[in-house]
Amino acid sequence: MKSFVEKASQLESERAALLNQSKETKDFLSQFHLSQHEVDLLTSAKLDIATQAKSFFSVLSKVKSAYSDCKVSRITCVFSHLTASIGSCTKPRV
Repeated sequence: MKSFVEKASQLESERAALLNQSKETKDFLSQFHLSQHEVDLLTSAKLDIATQAKSFFSVLSKVKSAYSDCKVSRITCVFSHLTASIGSCTKPRV
């Protein structure tokens, strides 16, 4: 019986870890991934149509924010590398 309880506990821990990983993946994608519709807006929106112009600049703002967040992440990663607490960062290119 003890083995069953231990296995159930282990599976619950694995499930919690996978749910957390799934949430982190969804959060990452929502911040750094553009849908096909958003890509289409950036490449072919008619800016003289108010609704398309508004959507275009909304997506452009999302891209700018993602770009800025990437720069901050990269700076943090380089700083971590320089202070020898690398974590999950890769070694910066020289």
